[in-house]
Amino acid sequence: MSRGERALFHVANGLVAGTGLVYAWMLYALEPQDEYALVNHPLQSEVQHAHVLVAPSLILLLGVLWRSHVAPQLRSRQRARRTSGIALLALAGPMILSGYALQVSSEPSWREAWIAAHVGASALWIAALGTHLLARRRSAAAQIDAAPSVAIRRRARSVERARRVLPSGAGPDRPAVRGADLGVDCEARESPAR
Repeated sequence: MSRGERALFHVANGLVAGTGLVYAWMLYALEPQDEYALVNHPLQSEVQHAHVLVAPSLILLLGVLWRSHVAPQLRSRQRARRTSGIALLALAGPMILSGYALQVSSEPSWREAWIAAHVGASALWIAALGTHLLARRRSAAAQIDAAPSVAIRRRARSVERARRVLPSGAGPDRPAVRGADLGVDCEARESPAR
C-alpha cells in the first residue's frame, strides 16, 4: 500500500468516524433546546448529511485497500496483525450494509434495528482499526530495536557466502575474475601511456 493510499484512507476514515461520532453525540446526548424542535442541535442535519456524503469515499478506499493490502496479506504467511485485520474485514460489510439500509428503511422497528447494527458495527470498527494501527506501531518499534542485530547477521551471512564463492587467493586486492579469465584481451584494452 502506498503512502498516498494510506493517507487517503486515514483521512476518509477520520471524516466518516468523526461525523458519525458527532452525529451520535447530537442525537443521543443532547436535549432539544425547544420542546417543539425536531432535532437536538441546529447543525444535526448538516452533520448527518456530511456523514452520508463522506462515507462512499471510505467505501471506495476500502476497495483500493483490498487490492493493495488486504488480498496480498491474506495470501502471505505473515501473521502479524492478522486477527485485527480479519476483524476489520468482517466488520466492514455489516457497517456498510446497515448504513445503506438505514437510509432506505421507513418502518420504525426496522430503523431501530439498523441503527443498532450500524452503531455497533461502527464502534467495533473504530476499536479494531485502533488495535490494528497500534499493533503496527509496536511491530515497527520491535523491528527498529532488532535492526542492528539483524543487519550484523545479514552482513556476516553475505561475507560467509562471498568466502565460499571466491577462489582461493582472491580478496579485496586481487579480484576473483580477471579479464583473461573471461577471454578478453586486457593488453589491447589498456589506455596508451601519457
